[in-house]
Amino acid sequence: MEEIFSLLTQQRTQEATNRILQRLSEQNNNEFIENFIHSLNRLTNEYITVSKAIYPSVLKLIGIENDMLRYSLVLSLKILVEQDPSLIIPYSKEYLTSPNANSREGMLQLLSFAANAHPNEIKPLLDMVVGLLADPMDFVQNKAMEFLNTLGKHCKLEVEEKILEFLKSTSDEKTHQNAEKVLKEIVNIKDLESEAMDKKHLEIQKKVLDKKEQDITQEEVKLKQEEIKKREEEVAHQKERKEQEEIYTQKKKELEKKEEALRERELELKIARILVEEKEKDVQEEIIKQKADILEQELEINRKRAELQKAEKEIELKILEEKKRTMVHNEDKRTEKRLNIINKDLEDDKEEEYEKIETNSN
Repeated sequence: MEEIFSLLTQQRTQEATNRILQRLSEQNNNEFIENFIHSLNRLTNEYITVSKAIYPSVLKLIGIENDMLRYSLVLSLKILVEQDPSLIIPYSKEYLTSPNANSREGMLQLLSFAANAHPNEIKPLLDMVVGLLADPMDFVQNKAMEFLNTLGKHCKLEVEEKILEFLKSTSDEKTHQNAEKVLKEIVNIKDLESEAMDKKHLEIQKKVLDKKEQDITQEEVKLKQEEIKKREEEVAHQKERKEQEEIYTQKKKELEKKEEALRERELELKIARILVEEKEKDVQEEIIKQKADILEQELEINRKRAELQKAEKEIELKILEEKKRTMVHNEDKRTEKRLNIINKDLEDDKEEEYEKIETNSN
């Protein structure tokens, strides 16, 4: 990678781009891929044009087995997809339907980043992502839920309608539990400020149920009515906690603003991420208290989140060490260059003195 950055420093951008694409296409180049992923954050920050040019090839790496490298890669691509969601949308179907679960998870995470910044551009992918609530792998299901929660902050009604429509096609208990958690999470958004809005949500749910009413049994109708009644009770309970939730929402927005402002400063970004995750853990603990019957699933989610946090910490430390080594190396080069200039000046002075002596002698 030092050779590639040297080419970029010399403004030989196309040559550097071709070299990266060539190395990524080679077989058995694990060492280069590891170095490349660790350097990707620097490449994205300093040479974003090159990052966009190699993006399709880089995207193929999100299915790698090494968790630390995969999470580091996804985080390094965050700034690109947040700035330009059109980079990822054309590849979303390929990776969301990939037989590689790591690829599905990685694409969901990138789409979450893009959805937070550009919800309207990502909204057409709702149908495809909702189906991943029934993915065979738990960690993919969890990422799908995170994506729906993120998009639900901006497009709550569309997310609710798509989820309820999808539930008509499956009777899987785990899938229904996943959908219920997402619906409860997005209901907590500050949209529920008036009685009219509450009624509007319930009317949409009833309309979706009415579309399939002729095709279901009387018993299913009764169950759905009970579900609506339960949702109404939940909305009433949420109103009682509205003041507390508004305070939490305000704090969460403040943390998100801090995270955006400190994105390019890796150490402070890690601190902001830890604070956000602590708030998320507090929310998860509250859900666990209210839903004792799904304790095992919530504990699994917390365990995976802790693993991700640990991996991210290790990634950040490794990136900082790499930056430190690069800074020391660059400083050594600059010192050597200054010494060479000083030595050259001294030699020039000696030659001028010698010429003066020769002139005087003559």
